[in-house]
Amino acid sequence: MASCEWYPAWRSELRGWIHEHPEKLPRNWSDLGRFPMVVRRVLVNEVRPELRIQLWREHLESFLLPEAGLTQAQRDMIVAAIPELPKLLSAHAPNPAMVEFEQRIATVFSRPEAGRIFGHVGPPVPPRGVPFPPDVPRPPSA
Repeated sequence: MASCEWYPAWRSELRGWIHEHPEKLPRNWSDLGRFPMVVRRVLVNEVRPELRIQLWREHLESFLLPEAGLTQAQRDMIVAAIPELPKLLSAHAPNPAMVEFEQRIATVFSRPEAGRIFGHVGPPVPPRGVPFPPDVPRPPSA
């Protein structure tokens, strides 16, 4: 069975909520932490392009801190990726720019590391998860 996040009716309902409630949307990377990952995956693709780039930039910058435990080559790859965000995020994946970028990150990141850094945007989800905000539509299995 498909994951609830791919349930078309819920995705449409969530997109409607996003467009009807711009005042409740995240304004920065840490604001994304208020939403469960299943909502973030839809939300980050529905916000205005400038905000989407900002969220990803802040996300990538969070891995440049010493406590992220990355090698210099990995930090260099992230630093190089930040100015590429407008190009990388301007077209739906897969696109030639994204394919080439994925090939480059595979040279310095393991698959799990790449997933942790580039597979989602926003602060890590705590072990107990993030509760759904009361007025955000819930997927069928939530």
